[in-house]
Amino acid sequence: MAFLISNRIMHFILQQTIILLSLGLTYLFSEETTIFNGVSISVYVYGAILGFKTVKETLPFSLKMGGTRKNYFASIGLYFAGVSILSAIIESALHYLTTSITKTFSINLTLLHPAALLNQEDSFFYRFAADFVILFYLLTFFFIMGLIFYKYNIAVGFSVIGLIILVLIGAAADGVLIELVKKIVIEASFTHYFATFGISIIMYMVSWLLLYNISAKSVSS
Repeated sequence: MAFLISNRIMHFILQQTIILLSLGLTYLFSEETTIFNGVSISVYVYGAILGFKTVKETLPFSLKMGGTRKNYFASIGLYFAGVSILSAIIESALHYLTTSITKTFSINLTLLHPAALLNQEDSFFYRFAADFVILFYLLTFFFIMGLIFYKYNIAVGFSVIGLIILVLIGAAADGVLIELVKKIVIEASFTHYFATFGISIIMYMVSWLLLYNISAKSVSS
């Protein structure tokens, strides 16, 4: 899993570059200028990409080396949990460090974070919990998408994406999606994160239905 480690290192370097660039630009601007930086967004994008790429980059090698699908299923689940925990800790630490620097040098840089919806953006625990849950959800969801593309073909994969988009459009047209967004944003509650984590666990269990009889060779190979 060398690519997994290298990807994490590259993402960490990119994240630091974004933070330093934001701090530098804000410091050069006047004190009346405020720049908003969503560091967590880069973490979530990284999680989505990693979840999707994990299948193609690790599954064939694991099976060809004699690994069982059950062991792969268990190890990837533990890996996703580990990545989510580590990334959440690093992101929360960076958030604290960056806000400390901005206060020390009076830099008008505002970091956006989902914990702000709970009015807990200054809490290490709430930042960690939000990042962990969201990242684990994205890793799991895009892992399933990766399995679909790997096991079947591009046409089926994009058909699933199209179906998801149609469902979202239908939900938006009926007002269900808008009400859901309002509830999450306006009536934000920590229980929403518990629910999201529960959904993530269920989704990962469902991924076994795609994995248990999957071939070591992708249909597109």
